[in-house]
Amino acid sequence: TPSAFAPFELKKLADARHRIGVLEAKYPRQPGPLVLRCELLMRQGDAAGARRSCEAAIDRWDEAAYAYYLLGVLAEASRDRALATASFSRTIALDPTNEDAWRRLAALYRGANEGPALDALKVRFARQFNRAL
Repeated sequence: TPSAFAPFELKKLADARHRIGVLEAKYPRQPGPLVLRCELLMRQGDAAGARRSCEAAIDRWDEAAYAYYLLGVLAEASRDRALATASFSRTIALDPTNEDAWRRLAALYRGANEGPALDALKVRFARQFNRAL
């Protein structure tokens, strides 16, 4: 909640909201401002608002990799394993350099005892990064 932030942080949040609003007005059909709004809302603890914003960004552009990543983080936090797995998988497909998505997906596979999926992910990770996951 905003009251949990110090006064200087509230000013930064207001400035961020304003800048995102300017971007939305200037680029109304682009997913970027929605992705930024998703991250801002997520950092403010508004998971539902963040999820709506990420989903709207993905609706605008199905290749919005960071929106999928943020959606995965939100799904993970709400224990929606299926959505988290799908979101991190899509993130990796769109942006294979996002190491955190790989690690989070591996943790989901480990937690669900999905050995074959985890093994396949480890092989792909090793090919991508030339080191073990």
